[in-house]
Amino acid sequence: MKINYTNNPVPYKHQKGAATLLISVIMVVLITLITVFATRVGVMEQKISANDARYKEAFASAESGMENAIRYVKKNSTLIIDAAAAAAAAGKLVYTDEILSTADYTVTIERSTASNSLIEVISTGLSEDGSGTATVRQMLGFYLLNQAGDGPDAPLIVDGAIDVSGGMEVVGNPNGGGAGVPVSMWSDDTITMGNASAGSCHLHEYLDSDGMLDAVNNPDQICAPNNCFCPVSERISNTDGNNTPGYDTVSLSSGYTAAEIAEKFPTDMFEYVTGTPGADWEDKKNEITNNGGLYTDCDSLDASTTGNIWIEGDCSIDGDVGSVSDPVLLIVHGDLTISGGKIFGVAFVYESTGEVKVTGNGAVYGSLISDKPMKVSGGSFDIVYQKKILQAIYGDGSNNVDGISDAFKEIARVAGTWRDF
Repeated sequence: MKINYTNNPVPYKHQKGAATLLISVIMVVLITLITVFATRVGVMEQKISANDARYKEAFASAESGMENAIRYVKKNSTLIIDAAAAAAAAGKLVYTDEILSTADYTVTIERSTASNSLIEVISTGLSEDGSGTATVRQMLGFYLLNQAGDGPDAPLIVDGAIDVSGGMEVVGNPNGGGAGVPVSMWSDDTITMGNASAGSCHLHEYLDSDGMLDAVNNPDQICAPNNCFCPVSERISNTDGNNTPGYDTVSLSSGYTAAEIAEKFPTDMFEYVTGTPGADWEDKKNEITNNGGLYTDCDSLDASTTGNIWIEGDCSIDGDVGSVSDPVLLIVHGDLTISGGKIFGVAFVYESTGEVKVTGNGAVYGSLISDKPMKVSGGSFDIVYQKKILQAIYGDGSNNVDGISDAFKEIARVAGTWRDF
């Protein structure tokens, strides 16, 4: 038998796998691309995450530097405020200190040499590995603690009668009643000067009585109690020793009516002295307490005492309190007795239950103010208006804080000035 084999190929329609192969190749390519893309995204996210972590480390360090710098400025403001303008570059003081810089951050303090200008604190922090940085900036401003104008207008202001049976001499404010109009004593009641040695005069005559006009040897114009006095021939008040108020006094005994006195006399003595309304006196007390100025008596006060001081109780002064450059604003919420020494600044007796009593030899350089009657019963007592001392407490009334003692101003952040660029 003969068998014949015939070439009989499979029709194309019966061939399978070509489409699957093509799809598989495409899928492989897509998967590869997705994998590469995902890998790149993952790497990028890791870099971003690492950079973010380093930035957060650096930012935390910068903020730490900022807080430390602000605390430093508050405690050492004189170093920045009083720095010589000659050390400034292009009108700007750049202050740095090794205390402020660490391995984690570097701080720079900048302040324009212009009066009353703001302070800028710039803190740059580093990440732990040193590769990341962050910078934050904050402006600081100076604020008066006692916003009461340029201070008291007279060296002695009493809401009540002034009864002088001892020796008291008062050197008035030469411009207390306006330019060239001196005011030594201001009362909304009567002034009785029953002692022949009591009186008032100008500062020149007071200092000249003891040869203390020398500006070189006595630049602060200070006399020891009893050394300087108002010569009878130079007195403005009590010129004849017979209780004659002079033109430098404002009271019912000086020819003024109650209505005339009421036009100018402080209606709120607490606000007149501190800048805080009397209704909010507890807020002022809390502020002073928070700054460490609350005492129960005056026994521990001395020449190094400065700032706002609140005495919750009776106060007896027999030694120097404060100084010319660093005076006190002494608020006595009780009775005040002065038996010696000198008070530099303002002594304010608030809501006393008795009288202000002066029983010994002493002096107040600045102003003595009371919302109760005052009695000088013995000894020799001087009250000398000193503009320089009062300006160290209140400034010149223009909110310029450069001449104010550090104890009477605070440094605080200026709202809206923080930035991280």
